[in-house]
This record gives sequence, C-alpha cells and structure tokens, in this order.
Amino acid sequence: MVTYIQGPRHFSQLVVQNYRYVKHRSSSKSTYWKCHLYDTGVCKARCVIGVDQTVILRGVHSHGPDANVLDDQSVLFKEKLRFMHIRRY
Repeated sequence: MVTYIQGPRHFSQLVVQNYRYVKHRSSSKSTYWKCHLYDTGVCKARCVIGVDQTVILRGVHSHGPDANVLDDQSVLFKEKLRFMHIRRY
C-alpha cells in the first residue's frame, strides 16, 4: 500500500512503509521518487513506480521509518500497488 500525502509547500509526497519520498521526475514509463532526506545528503534511498503499478525500491534508508508520518499530514489518497519487483541495491 502506498499513500500520497500533502507535504510542506503543498507538494504531494509518497509514503511507502512509513518512509516519505518526494517526486524527482516523471517519464512516460515511470515516476521517480527520492527520499525526503536525499538532498541533505543523509539518505540515498529511491523509489520507482512504473506504469504497470509496480513499485521498485532502491537503496537502503540510512534512518528509521517515521511511525507518525500519516498522523501529521493530510492524506490525498491511498493506492494498492504491486510490490512484486522490490529490489534493494
């Protein structure tokens, strides 16, 4: 299950397994997300969602999940996606 929330400055964010991601870029085949701490240099984890609704997780988070991430944010919508091809590099 992935959840889209309204983050700071009204940008949507993705929540997967209680980790927050911000949208990095999109193409016709995939949407690329990066950990919300990516630009600070703290965490290099990334997430890719393909047009076939497959979620690919890349990298390992260098921090723990935020158990309260959905309590403090307004949920835009939830979506059940396939985690068939989870890969961690």
